[in-house]
Amino acid sequence: AKLLAEEKELVTADLVGALNSQGDRFAKRGEYPQALAVYTLAHGLAMAGLLAIAAAGLSAALAGGRAG
Repeated sequence: AKLLAEEKELVTADLVGALNSQGDRFAKRGEYPQALAVYTLAHGLAMAGLLAIAAAGLSAALAGGRAG
């Protein structure tokens, strides 16, 4: 988790998808605590990515709004 926090470019939609797939495999085997942990990590990474995209968009919008 620390590596992903430091190296944000490693967090991709493919990584989140792979984590969800791993969570599915755990769940199918009845390993629910492991599945929950993986799903929680995937969710956190996905939300952090969405927040970063939203913040960048807001920043760009505000910068454009000051130009006029």
